[in-house]
Amino acid sequence: VDLSGCAFSGFSVRKSANIEFVGGKVTGVDNGNDKNVNMGRVHADCNQIKVREMTFFGAADAEDFKTWDRAKWRNRRNSALLIQSPDSAAVDCIAVGVHSGFFADGKGSHIEGCKVRGFSGDSLRATASETRVSGCYSECSVGAFAPEFHVDFLQMFNGSTDPELNAVRIIGNTYKEWDDLYELHPLRHSAQGVVAFDGPTRDLVISENHITTGHYHGITISGGFDLEITSNECYATPQQTDPRWPHIMVGPSKSGVASSGVLTK
Repeated sequence: VDLSGCAFSGFSVRKSANIEFVGGKVTGVDNGNDKNVNMGRVHADCNQIKVREMTFFGAADAEDFKTWDRAKWRNRRNSALLIQSPDSAAVDCIAVGVHSGFFADGKGSHIEGCKVRGFSGDSLRATASETRVSGCYSECSVGAFAPEFHVDFLQMFNGSTDPELNAVRIIGNTYKEWDDLYELHPLRHSAQGVVAFDGPTRDLVISENHITTGHYHGITISGGFDLEITSNECYATPQQTDPRWPHIMVGPSKSGVASSGVLTK
């Protein structure tokens, strides 16, 4: 389905299979209630849906997100695309001035080559087994909410009823805290890098990712088994002077179960 030249305030797919949507622009509106709204959503009752080259703007002036104050970010808490269906994908899509970006929440779904610029939540998520996030780029993380509200480049957790999050692949992604690392923007916020705190995860591969952040979590996995964490690079921003951070760390789960079977290099 060619949507080139089409404009929407929302994009939703239900009870469909084996369809590719190409192009189109989705622009959010001020919802004024400080609640997250998914501008795009592929529901769990679908299968094998691909969304390619679609653009998501958190507001009509999303390109100017650096001029927004906290009130505007909260009133425009619009997220790009939530994929809940199995074996589905977002490919080469763009999100600008959004709360969160692209979420792979259906088993076997993947996010490939997508870009997120200006985000106040999580730019990427993998929350189902056999999901894959590869070749994505995110920059300009914003602290629009309370200090304890975590902003993440890429977050993993088990959003299904499966006992473990299995066979997730996080490969070749890049996060840059701000496009100009020397710009001291008042809402600039150090995002956590690639993280999975809620375990257990198994057969997880994190490879060839490049992370630049002032946060101490570069790559952190809690409660992982049979992990491969290789050829990743975590760099500190110029403002982060602690030589320990950002770190690459594998530790026990919140319940105290030790990780095991970890390959790192």
